[in-house]
Amino acid sequence: MTQQYQIALAPELGITPAAFIAAWNVHQATEAVGRVGLSQTTRSTFDPGTAALLLTAATGIAVTVLTNLISDIIIKASRPQKEPEIRQQTLADGSKVIIVTIRET
Repeated sequence: MTQQYQIALAPELGITPAAFIAAWNVHQATEAVGRVGLSQTTRSTFDPGTAALLLTAATGIAVTVLTNLISDIIIKASRPQKEPEIRQQTLADGSKVIIVTIRET
């Protein structure tokens, strides 16, 4: 059974959707989890500036593993000045969204 996660990337991360997709889809560790592509779905609960990506995983994956992989990709691909903050939200329809922003100190 496949599992889908929408990934919302805040613009202040300094990584474009294309750069994130390219970085995700070339690493063995992330490729084993699933493929990432642009999402056709837009959620009104997010800032309109966020990039919406869709991860399709062949099997379920622990949220902690997934958040670590996302964080690693962002740090390697964009080298942000501050650490990414990642949280998961389950919407009323049961879909899962991973929201990635910059950690405020």
